[in-house]
Amino acid sequence: MVKPGVVFINTSRGETTDTQSLKEAMRKGIVSSALLDVWENEPEPDLELLGMAEIGTPHIAGYSAEGKANGTTVCVNAINEFFNIGIEKEWYPAGLPRPLPEEELVIDCTGLTLQKILYSAIKHTYDIYGESRALKESPGSFEQQRNNYGIRREFGYYKIKLINAPLEAERILSGLGFKTGTP
Repeated sequence: MVKPGVVFINTSRGETTDTQSLKEAMRKGIVSSALLDVWENEPEPDLELLGMAEIGTPHIAGYSAEGKANGTTVCVNAINEFFNIGIEKEWYPAGLPRPLPEEELVIDCTGLTLQKILYSAIKHTYDIYGESRALKESPGSFEQQRNNYGIRREFGYYKIKLINAPLEAERILSGLGFKTGTP
């Protein structure tokens, strides 16, 4: 019931998608591309679908340091409120781990398209194609990849300085959560 050529994204639960139907829709061109973080029958993704997917990751979409901290915060605050434990209200974990890439990025936008500027910023924070390549090369290590996932921070952690950038680039990056500024 969708227009031909749609891009299908699933980061919720694998069972929300019928794998066979998705593969058939891709073969017919109804779905032009699939980006999948979750799979039916995890931790054993359908190998044909994994090969067909533009991007396939081992159920790690919510694995940013902030995502984990926010989940923990909700639980701790709810337990504290229910049992009246006495922890400070609106508790939040201190000292989230630092990511591997530097937290500040300078992009010289001279001659770059808006798409290249956005890609440079996002790729600095997270190499989703590397994650996908790792899963496609070793689908049997799904659980190991998921359980030994590295530190990833959300866009709001990073400061981006744009040189010779169109105003639209700064507006979009800021809207995505990056801390922006021009030197």
